[in-house]
Amino acid sequence: MATSVTARGKIIESKRKGLDLPDGWALDKDGNPTNDPEAALEGSILPFGGFKGYALSLLIEILTGPLVQAGYGLGVSGTASPTNDCTKGDLYVVIDPSKFGDFGEFVANTEDFVSQVRATGETVAIPGDLEVKRIADAEANGVAIDEKLYEQLKEICDDLNIDIDSYIEE
Repeated sequence: MATSVTARGKIIESKRKGLDLPDGWALDKDGNPTNDPEAALEGSILPFGGFKGYALSLLIEILTGPLVQAGYGLGVSGTASPTNDCTKGDLYVVIDPSKFGDFGEFVANTEDFVSQVRATGETVAIPGDLEVKRIADAEANGVAIDEKLYEQLKEICDDLNIDIDSYIEE
């Protein structure tokens, strides 16, 4: 999960498509607000949730960078590159709910809580909802890609002697 207002991949996708970023997503390297994806990649993506989100972002960066001996801040690279080594870190926290009480009660309470959250409105999403919807849509309708992405994929496939067109339905 990105602790920023958007994921870095969305900035990269906007750059690839030649699109401007929405207001409030990024700062350039001088700390000025920017809508330019290139400037955002050289600067920083803003944290979600204002100063409290910034504090959470800082904590997560420390846990997934310095703590696990991985890249952090400007030292993170290769996250969207098929050829460059990725320096980002990951931290997995495993919790056994049964160590805190009855597991069945935990499941029931969690389901009740999720129901309460969903009952607050039609547009309320639970983490994973959008992904489930996208997967169902992709299974039913396929995955649409734009021309620029197709050209990038074709170049990679050509380098690997893979016929990309045998995998694509018009």
